Amino acid sequence: MKACKVDIHAPKVPIIKEVIWSSSIQNWLKFNTANVNSPNMAAASGIFRNANGEYTACFAQYLGHVNALLVELTATIDSH
Repeated sequence: MKACKVDIHAPKVPIIKEVIWSSSIQNWLKFNTANVNSPNMAAASGIFRNANGEYTACFAQYLGHVNALLVELTATIDSH
C-alpha cells in the first residue's frame, strides 16, 4: 500500500484478553454467555459444556431494540 501511496487509517486494535476455560465439578454443567447490546440491535447467546469441556447445548437469539438489562435477563431465562 505504501508503494502505491495509499494512506491507511486502520482502527486501533481492541484490548485482547486471554480467556482460559476451567473444568467444573464432575456431573455439573458450565454455562457461558455472550451478549451484544448496541444502538441498532441486541442479541443473547450461550453455551453449555460438561466437566470435560464437551459441548452439550447452546442458544442464540436476536432481541431487536432492547436495553442491556433485558438482554441479560433473556439470556438467563432462555438458558433454563
